Amino acid sequence: MTGMTATINNIAKTVVSNAARRFITESNVNLLGNEFVFGNSRKRSDGFDRDGRLYGRITDGKQGFGLKRDANGRINEFENYRDPGQYQSFLYDNLDRLTSANTVGYGTQRAL
Repeated sequence: MTGMTATINNIAKTVVSNAARRFITESNVNLLGNEFVFGNSRKRSDGFDRDGRLYGRITDGKQGFGLKRDANGRINEFENYRDPGQYQSFLYDNLDRLTSANTVGYGTQRAL
């Protein structure tokens, strides 16, 4: 798919255009990305690791987030690109259950 339109009341509107998949080389690792231009001209880029897992999203180059994973593939950090001082970190037990979530500035919360 490179684009999509929607027709409402016999008027066709562009929903997504210029959608493309591309390979990115970062630190000698091949990564896959998606780029979209929406009908309101906003652009979004998604990045995926070589296992196909989302590792980041940027909208209009201004706002977005990044995900870091531990050796077991669990998300252990969520980073806010718009405000790099804001992030969340997560801990899991040996059964992959979330045991702790920490948000900078808001303290640690324990999962039940």
